Amino acid sequence: DRIDRFVLHHHALDKLWKLKFLLTAEGKMLNLLKSRKTVKM
Repeated sequence: DRIDRFVLHHHALDKLWKLKFLLTAEGKMLNLLKSRKTVKM
């Protein structure tokens, strides 16, 4: 039971980390797009 809980917890953390990474990556891309747009204008 303990091991199952630990695995589930670890899996949730992994998912959160991946989500965080994706969000930060998207944010960086958006910032790049914004800066490019301002440069073009």
